[in-house]
Amino acid sequence: MNNDINKKTEDSVSSQHEENPLLNILINIILPVLILNKGSKFLHVSPTVTVALALSLPLGYGIYDYVRSRKLNIFSGLGFVNILVTGVLVILNLGGMWFAAKEAFFPLLIGIAVAASAYSQKPFIKTLIYTPKVFNIDQINQEITNRNAHNIFQGHLKNSTLFLSVSFLVSAILNFALAVRVFKPLEGLDEVARQETLNSQIADMHIYSTFVIMIPMMVFLVAILFYFIKGLTRITQIKSDDLMKS
Repeated sequence: MNNDINKKTEDSVSSQHEENPLLNILINIILPVLILNKGSKFLHVSPTVTVALALSLPLGYGIYDYVRSRKLNIFSGLGFVNILVTGVLVILNLGGMWFAAKEAFFPLLIGIAVAASAYSQKPFIKTLIYTPKVFNIDQINQEITNRNAHNIFQGHLKNSTLFLSVSFLVSAILNFALAVRVFKPLEGLDEVARQETLNSQIADMHIYSTFVIMIPMMVFLVAILFYFIKGLTRITQIKSDDLMKS
């Protein structure tokens, strides 16, 4: 009885801490893009203040989410550094290849971190996909034990995580190619024009990356999920429909 009460309490707390995806998109993508594109005109502030306001939204939301959930990982930290570096480049009025390099560097760094986790006790695939909310983990673990397949299962987690890291490498390449096209040289412009142009380029990068980069990433994630499920089915002999929670 007590266990049931505790479980319900944990589920209630967990549900309170679940992130709202629509709010995430609104604060991290839509509002920053709107501010970068129209902020100087409608808010009557300088381009530098405009970019500071735009960057403060995802930064503030990240801090709020940490205070609320009390969870912080290396990937959240990289996101914070990404915002910080963007702000520094803007303040220094740097554009072009600097932003292209930055846009490629961070997904590459995340991919390296994901690949490294494949050789740890907690491969990143367990954080992203293999969770109790998605899979019947108790049943799967029981079958793995019955078949003495722990080593095979750990190898599957490792390979799936390495497969996932490749998706970040592809993202880094796409990011760089897109950024080279978006971030044009700013030479020959006065300070205000440089800042306004750079703000517009950052906004364009946000918009284009949502479609040009996110769609291939989603395809990769679906492929990884199918690969992971197929491997689990082979290892446990549990039907794919029974692996996942309904």
